[in-house]
Amino acid sequence: MLPIGWILFIVSNAIVISLVVFCFYRVFTIPKEHMHAPLDIDTHDMEEVQENGDNEEISMPGDPSKDA
Repeated sequence: MLPIGWILFIVSNAIVISLVVFCFYRVFTIPKEHMHAPLDIDTHDMEEVQENGDNEEISMPGDPSKDA
């Protein structure tokens, strides 16, 4: 292999490895107060059901238990 091929190979791998190390560092050093469990996130999707008072079950198309 030509020397330019080796240089390109080494530089390319160095860039990829540097980005991986940087991303791992950022992920593992996030402060704990910014991390939330999925149950802590309020999506406001249950407010509509509570306001309307509808207790109907939602049926999916092709559901054999709801076919008339």
